[in-house]
Amino acid sequence: MPELTRFRIDMAVRSRCSLQEQHKHVNQLGVELHAACTLSLQLGCEMSRCLEAVAASLKRRRLLDDLRANAFAMPQATVKLLMALPLLTVMLGECMGAHPLRFLVEDVKGWMCLGFAGCCYAVGWYWIRRLMRQEHVR
Repeated sequence: MPELTRFRIDMAVRSRCSLQEQHKHVNQLGVELHAACTLSLQLGCEMSRCLEAVAASLKRRRLLDDLRANAFAMPQATVKLLMALPLLTVMLGECMGAHPLRFLVEDVKGWMCLGFAGCCYAVGWYWIRRLMRQEHVR
């Protein structure tokens, strides 16, 4: 049998994984499998125990990814709803006959309100995106 190199292990893992999994876990899995094979060869212990440890590590990583995705699902849906709320409010006001668009575009006070609301919207959007990125990095 030819020597199990890191490249051969990576190629074998990539051929068995889906495209989505390839980006997430292939590098770490290749490192762990290579370490398990090397350790087994050097110590002369059973390969199955080393591979079981690698499999357990992969299961933990997948579970952690699933838990993280589930934890962020509700906040992301809430953010989408809150970001659409100003537009929905203006549309509801137009449907009720209050004419908020007329107020916002015909008067200086309306333009000031629109500018202030746009600035608050942009700051909130930037802040939420930063929070979500920081949590995804962790």
